[in-house]
Amino acid sequence: MNYIESLKDLLYPLGVYNLDEGAGAAEIEGLGTELDSADSETTLAEQETNIMTAMSYGLEKYEDILPYAPVRYSAEERRQAITALLRIDDASFTLEALNSTISGCGIKATVKETAEKYVVSVSFPEERGIPVNIDEIKKRIEEILPCHLDVVYQYFYATWDEVDQLGTWDEVEAKLMTFSDIEKFEAEA
Repeated sequence: MNYIESLKDLLYPLGVYNLDEGAGAAEIEGLGTELDSADSETTLAEQETNIMTAMSYGLEKYEDILPYAPVRYSAEERRQAITALLRIDDASFTLEALNSTISGCGIKATVKETAEKYVVSVSFPEERGIPVNIDEIKKRIEEILPCHLDVVYQYFYATWDEVDQLGTWDEVEAKLMTFSDIEKFEAEA
């Protein structure tokens, strides 16, 4: 907003000020410039205090009060993770809320109830084998899940039918595949 022009428009009908030259014009220019600066700072502060519009220091300040920083890095992903973490309260123990919070924190895992009381299963359906940073992931998941629950982790590996599609063992060895590569192999559909 240009406050210099706004002030001139406001004062012009009074007819008592010279708005185009002299001390009155200089004073209006000074006041307008300061109001423009204040408006700019206020707009930025308003943007940064709202999680949904924050882009920089606002996100950092929210992350400072959380137990750990989100896994994701873009501003939109950070916003989702912050809102997911802020949703955790005494009523956030439904499967839907837990899965929403975990995915909002950037963890690609799924929580499911098991047949056993107070035991949940956590799996990683988008990843074959054990995720590389499993210790960090487990720590975060266990900070989010209610402490009275026992957690069983499930991992997905190649099925024998998929391994058969690799060919003979000589062909597998020719591809220089490790056992870990074979475990994580996913046949094309």
